[in-house]
Amino acid sequence: MKKLIKIILKVILWIIIVLVIFVAGVFTYLAIQANQLEKRGKEKLTGPAPIIEIEGLSFRDLNKNGILDLYEDFRVPVDQRVKDILSQMTLEEKVSMLAGKDRWHTRDIERLGIPSIKMTDGPHGTRTMSGEDSMKTLPGTCFPTGSAMGATWNTELVNRIGIALGEETKAKGCTILLGPCVNIHRSPLGGRNFESFSEDPHLAARMAVAY
Repeated sequence: MKKLIKIILKVILWIIIVLVIFVAGVFTYLAIQANQLEKRGKEKLTGPAPIIEIEGLSFRDLNKNGILDLYEDFRVPVDQRVKDILSQMTLEEKVSMLAGKDRWHTRDIERLGIPSIKMTDGPHGTRTMSGEDSMKTLPGTCFPTGSAMGATWNTELVNRIGIALGEETKAKGCTILLGPCVNIHRSPLGGRNFESFSEDPHLAARMAVAY
């Protein structure tokens, strides 16, 4: 009788072991399939945007839904396109845009086709990341500081500096230049007064427009 009980217990134990292995194998298989589906979905999102042809015009299907959304239609005024894309963003996505994904890039929202934008800092030089390392920066031309530009009272010269900075920004693959600084000098104790043009609002405004 005892031998029979031992045999039955062994059989039950082996059945449990086989079931555990089987269940583990099923879960592993399902996890692999889910990972592959997620990978395919990301590849679909991050790939080049398809083109939609309408009335002889070509439009980029940024969210890849096969439909020309209002914000994808360049014939629509910009303010309407902005309102449309904002209406499609979730609260979490809007909040995420308040911070960068690293020191030099804005956050992207793949499902809507909103790209990550690279920027350069700042008002009198184009400083931005080198390669994939955000802590290493590319060399850039060092132009006179904002206070030195303001001291010239020369809007034509400042305009030439602005053009040169814009060209250098493009050459580095950046879309946004963080400048000019249009703060008004209100106290000589301001530690970053050198970045701004002047304590005079009119002079600062004229310089900023020329820049």
